Amino acid sequence: VVVVLVVPDLLKLLENGNDKIKENISVILWNLSIITENQRELISDRNNIVPILLQLLENGNKVKKENMFRSFWSLSATNIFPYLFKLLENENIKIKENVSGAFMNLTINTENKREIVTNHNIVPVLLQLLEN
Repeated sequence: VVVVLVVPDLLKLLENGNDKIKENISVILWNLSIITENQRELISDRNNIVPILLQLLENGNKVKKENMFRSFWSLSATNIFPYLFKLLENENIKIKENVSGAFMNLTINTENKREIVTNHNIVPVLLQLLEN
């Protein structure tokens, strides 16, 4: 219930706050994403934080980027698969390592395993990563 109330305000601060505020919000979002009951609310259409996490990954400092990856790791929702696949195209090896970790966490769930193999054809992508 608390997430429903605070997430919209946190997202506004992420857009308009200074770097220290954004860094602190990234920690808050990570902490919220760890709690299973919060995950559905965080990725709902109303609060979809995935595009915001991606923006912080592109523009954030090291601490914000690490916190955003931790949030991705915690958010076990199939609607982030396309974003994660896009991140695998990034040249930064650390980003690829973290995305691989996110996929690892996501595939703990049997339904996610089926989704990622059947609808997103992850096997060739992973083989390509191993070759590189």
